[in-house]
Amino acid sequence: MKLATGEEGTVIDITWRSTKLREGLNNLIIVPNAKLASATVTNYDEPEREVVVPVRLGVSYESDLATVERITLDVAREALAAAPGSLPGFVPVLRYHTFGDASIDFTVVLKAQSIGSQDTVKHEFIKRVHARYQAEGVRFRSETGIALHDVDLRPASRSRNF
Repeated sequence: MKLATGEEGTVIDITWRSTKLREGLNNLIIVPNAKLASATVTNYDEPEREVVVPVRLGVSYESDLATVERITLDVAREALAAAPGSLPGFVPVLRYHTFGDASIDFTVVLKAQSIGSQDTVKHEFIKRVHARYQAEGVRFRSETGIALHDVDLRPASRSRNF
């Protein structure tokens, strides 16, 4: 569950005075029930535990969008089959939505078994899509508007005068 004040965790105990939440980093949050009764609460387990995992990406304007869609959905299916906590039977979706300053942006929709497994699913997808894009020559966009593969990160050669 998540409170409007930002605290988030799994309910581990409820007493007459307080409710205890366990954070993802294993910290314990104690919320007085008087505060909880008046708080806005997001319950991630109801009406169902499964959660949608949207991942936003962008590719350069030079990219063939049909190829990008095919590759990305292939990778999404592979990631859903491999990632712990994913829903392997879910059919991933890709939708282009924005002509950005430096890219054509889109969202890939995956699904996880619970809020706790969404990061694992996203992690597996991002690793796999990055490797596949590199292998296939698909260029991401960067915040500077320069495709990441167009940036030479090697140090400039310097002449040494001792």
